[in-house]
Amino acid sequence: MRARHSRAVLVAGILILAAGPSPGSDGDRTGGGWIFPGEYESHQAMWMLWPTYENKVGFPSSEPMSEMIAALRGHASVNLAVQDAADEDAARGELSARGAPLDQVRFFHLEHADIWARDMGPQFTRSRSGKLRINDWNFNMWGAEEPGSDSSTFSEAFDRAVADTLRVPAIGARPGPATGVRMIHEGGGVTHNGHGTMIAVESVVIQRNLGRDRFCGGEDPVTDYGQPNTYAPNPDWPACKALVEEEYRRMLGVRKVIWLPTGIAEDNATFRGPLATHIHVPRLDGIDVPHAGVYTLFTTNGHADEFVRFVAPEKVVLAHEMVPRTPARTPLQRLRRWFQEQNHERLERAFRILSRETTESGEPLEVVRIPMPELTFEVFAPGDGQYDYFAAYDRWEDGSTLPEVMLGVWPASYVNYVPTNDLVLVPQFWKPGRSLESWKRDREARQVLKDLFPGRETAPVHPENVVRGGGGMNCITQQEPASATFTRECGWAKVQLDAGVATLYSDPAGHHALGAVPRLGRSGDDVYLRRLSSLGKRVRVEVVEATGLAGRTGWIDEDDLESAGEKCPTVYSPN
Repeated sequence: MRARHSRAVLVAGILILAAGPSPGSDGDRTGGGWIFPGEYESHQAMWMLWPTYENKVGFPSSEPMSEMIAALRGHASVNLAVQDAADEDAARGELSARGAPLDQVRFFHLEHADIWARDMGPQFTRSRSGKLRINDWNFNMWGAEEPGSDSSTFSEAFDRAVADTLRVPAIGARPGPATGVRMIHEGGGVTHNGHGTMIAVESVVIQRNLGRDRFCGGEDPVTDYGQPNTYAPNPDWPACKALVEEEYRRMLGVRKVIWLPTGIAEDNATFRGPLATHIHVPRLDGIDVPHAGVYTLFTTNGHADEFVRFVAPEKVVLAHEMVPRTPARTPLQRLRRWFQEQNHERLERAFRILSRETTESGEPLEVVRIPMPELTFEVFAPGDGQYDYFAAYDRWEDGSTLPEVMLGVWPASYVNYVPTNDLVLVPQFWKPGRSLESWKRDREARQVLKDLFPGRETAPVHPENVVRGGGGMNCITQQEPASATFTRECGWAKVQLDAGVATLYSDPAGHHALGAVPRLGRSGDDVYLRRLSSLGKRVRVEVVEATGLAGRTGWIDEDDLESAGEKCPTVYSPN
């Protein structure tokens, strides 16, 4: 659950670059080139936030988090935020008890309300020279509260606290010209190709930023479920889009935004009220359900990382849902069919848009499909963190109140995977006692991700305790890209994903080519290079893996290389 919090705002006290950088500096997209790297690029660390409560009693989020940290060993170090020394001791004990190694976990005492590092955690951009900075956006609890609420302001300050701790600069979102309210942006609401193309979701951005007390100002959005993005036509939306895109260019180095209307149905914002109220499931798992329809679980209103992600500069993976032809006879079957029909329509609409789109450089997008997990419904009751938040909630869009128990639907997704260095953490949902269909979908999704990330290991993780809170594995991580300092200290490199191959020269001037170094060897594994020295824009390397040039030394263009972060998981360095 994305929970409220009432404690004081965290320490700020760092440089906020309120004005845009001057042309030609590291801050300018066309000069120095600050940009949000692709999530599939090399990382120097993975940020995570230790849980503060349970979404459902007896199902702690620390369980899948420990599983993830264990799987990351040897692939990426983990920067783990804990509240204080006592919380660190507790986290160490639980991680050790669950078999997660501590030798590559660095603990940071940073107060936080929840685990969703993707959204209110440190969102790093990188300059062409390899410097890092953190983007400081506004926040309003995924649309559930006002930006000035105690919960919103407490969580909003977390990224600045990280910037202060790492001693890297932060750049602040500008106030809206008509309202003076800063723009709200959540990392999970978009996906980047690392070269300036971003996919964003209208049902997220419009709800956060359009309205009298929002970044864009203008007419407040009004829900209309008959519309593709579930909002009635609004004359102020085109102007809001232009303002939003301008801020994306300044903050993230975006050159092109591809807009999709909305996300999957299970990700509809909970504060709108229950979905499918024409269907009443009277009983589930031995518990009487007093209300019609089903609630989502503190969800985001359509985050991209639940259904579409860039996996390469010109390739995206998009979820798909098939509607079975067999009749739906029971209320539970009818409810499942309703979601399948909704998602099929939404995802095919997204496919039609994406299949006609190009990147910032005009290259067509390739769209690869991946299944949706089998739908899971569950009852939440008093004492469950998920239930307790909405039992006290007073901003229901439909004017309702929460009944004595709450039938919820998991926002489960295979698209919410975690890529880092030479590893991909893959969500899996089948367990003994669950259906054969669930097992089949797990298997198919893992194969799709293996094919999309050749040369990388895949590690299965069961994220359902996190999913019970409204998100997934990607939602609770935030990558810290490999900086120039980290790359030098690491000393290992590989050919960039989008380069594929790089020319090895005999001298730094590039007079004689010794051959081509591929990113992947014949076995499909990354070919590693040891960095020896550099001169200008070329780096002297030794090829150390099994390829035709193994053992040779020579010079490679700096722009064709990226850090092999998995070779130095315990190395840590700020800029």
